[in-house]
Amino acid sequence: MVKSIVQFLLVYLLFGSASACELLPDQNQPVINFPHKFKENLKEQGYVFSLLRLALQKTEVDYGPCRAHLVMNALPVKRTEMYLEGGDLLQVVDLSIRADRTERFLVVPVPLYKGLAGNRIFLIRKGESAKFADIQNVGSLKRLSAGQGEKCVDTSILRANGLTVKTTANIDSLIDMLTHKRFDYSPRGAAEIFSEINIYGEYAIEVEPALMITYPFMTAFHLNKQQTKLAERLSVGLDRAIDDGALDKLFYAHTTTRSVLTDYNFSGRRIIPLCNPNIPDWVPLEDDRYWIRPWPATIKRREPCGDTGKILLGN
Repeated sequence: MVKSIVQFLLVYLLFGSASACELLPDQNQPVINFPHKFKENLKEQGYVFSLLRLALQKTEVDYGPCRAHLVMNALPVKRTEMYLEGGDLLQVVDLSIRADRTERFLVVPVPLYKGLAGNRIFLIRKGESAKFADIQNVGSLKRLSAGQGEKCVDTSILRANGLTVKTTANIDSLIDMLTHKRFDYSPRGAAEIFSEINIYGEYAIEVEPALMITYPFMTAFHLNKQQTKLAERLSVGLDRAIDDGALDKLFYAHTTTRSVLTDYNFSGRRIIPLCNPNIPDWVPLEDDRYWIRPWPATIKRREPCGDTGKILLGN
């Protein structure tokens, strides 16, 4: 018990005790705390932290000055959620939306990455790209089987769209299963596929060159439920940054997002849109400003999962 109290006090001193944009001792303007992303190398130049500062700057005339402070100790996700729920040590965290988080936190309903994480490229066996050349929609993709982690968000989404998925508990087993022809492809995030193709370079695998599946997926700012004014401010600030082009300018120019968009022929791929049955009703699928590309009408209308029709062309 004593040890727990001491640990809490150390963390409290490390983070500060700011609630939403309150003036702290020895500070010349109000501050909010944002966590350094786990394993993030860019720190203050990170994409989301830059976006947070942009949203605050866009609303300073209405809400007053507010400085975003980056807490430099990298924290696992569960720890950041615990501190955010407490409301004193952290005020804003970027998280992917989930039903349990929606119940625990206020969520600013603006996708921070324009839905980028919902775009998946395939790892396949070397020399088998011809197998995917005539894939045009969900119906034709059903001829092949996917491999994915048991707890990966892709697994339930692929199955909801009628696709066959074989699962495993870890990525090492996944690559082995792929090379041993247990399935035909493994959908990977466009960002993570960079490191994976290098880590598993001794395996006979490659990146499929021309196809991509995409489904609605959203990372958003999450706040303590008491921080209604700050949530309102961030929502207004992000919308203003979208309307005046500042968000797109940051998104398409930033090192983190630009590398994903420019490598692996991201914009030239054939795109198969899938529905995501787990996406909450309040996610703004119908507002094209928020996404890399507009969603098909079937997805905007949230029709039942299935074949969404013809492929979309990359843009």
